Amino acid sequence: MYNYPIINTAIKAARKSALIINRGSLELENLRFEEKKYENFVFNINKASEKIITKILFNTYPSYAFLIKKSNYLTNFENENIWIIDPLDNITNFSHNFPQYCISIALKQKKQITHSVIYDPIRNDLFTAIKGCGAYLNEKRIRVNKRNKINDALIGTDFSFKNNINSEEYAKIFQIITKCKNLRNIGTSSLNLAYVASGKLDGFFEKGLKPWNIAAGSLLIIESGGIISNFKGEKNYLYTGDIVAGNQKIFSQIISLINLNKN
Repeated sequence: MYNYPIINTAIKAARKSALIINRGSLELENLRFEEKKYENFVFNINKASEKIITKILFNTYPSYAFLIKKSNYLTNFENENIWIIDPLDNITNFSHNFPQYCISIALKQKKQITHSVIYDPIRNDLFTAIKGCGAYLNEKRIRVNKRNKINDALIGTDFSFKNNINSEEYAKIFQIITKCKNLRNIGTSSLNLAYVASGKLDGFFEKGLKPWNIAAGSLLIIESGGIISNFKGEKNYLYTGDIVAGNQKIFSQIISLINLNKN
């Protein structure tokens, strides 16, 4: 598929991380009724995943900076090369043995995402993309699907009403978005974006995400022929955290419905 050192190093890091996560998932049941040990164990799995990923990437590219979920890792934001990493997306799904979680690694170079890896350790699904070289699932080229009507579309979202964050706005959005065929909330934005890129989902929208939720998946969307933006159709979604993704027609219809709701 690729003969590029950067993407191959990221793949290596993701696969090594997956070994830790998969071993950890087998041990969860033994700790389920010991709450404190259980919480510490899940936390340590996340940190171990982060540690092996950063070790592999740093050893190969020591001058590159890092932006990592739940980490105090010192990051030089002025660096032209920044790894953006979620070592375990979604940690809540993992802690409940709900089989929807993944490892997400992206490289931002000169303000553009140029390499991405999303690895699902349960299904052994490896999503990869390099800017200008296409998107792949297990070394097979992937494309967004061609569905063109929102009422036939399966749309993903990862909404949460925890602490009533955005709950009123979501309620209004859902009055419009329910015009689609159905909604899916699997709890991991990285996999949702990968599923849009591979045609499993027709579109995706979400509010309040962080760069590590978006970065790797955004390149998959672009390289698979899809479109991704914030709710206003602008390209600064990595920092606003509000995103819409899909093929051209489904994307346009979701954007229109969301903004119609605001008027």
